[in-house]
Amino acid sequence: MVGSNVYGGSHRLMQRVYENFGVAFSFVDMRDVANIEAALRPTTRMLYCETPTNPMMFLTDLRAVGDLAQAHGLLLVVDNTFATPILQRPARPRRRHRLTPPPSISTATPTWSRRPGGARGPG
Repeated sequence: MVGSNVYGGSHRLMQRVYENFGVAFSFVDMRDVANIEAALRPTTRMLYCETPTNPMMFLTDLRAVGDLAQAHGLLLVVDNTFATPILQRPARPRRRHRLTPPPSISTATPTWSRRPGGARGPG
């Protein structure tokens, strides 16, 4: 199950690629956990939340969705691109996976890596 306002690239990936491999998706307004609970099916295995969403910046109550996922034995994945782990911590209890962009995308600071010989600098 996926939020109905998920990023367009993710939506296309799910519908145009993953569905070809037999993965089915339900797109649900996740602003109210009751919508998610009403849309659960016996075949539901995972909840994929994006919060805040792109482009509308809708919010999902991660604690409520985490409780629902745990109660039904579902995997919960949170795409946390806009909030970043600095502002929102979706990997706290009940969330087993989170998606965040690399630091060079989510902040203005450069990504640093080790260069040959152990020198540090922009990677």
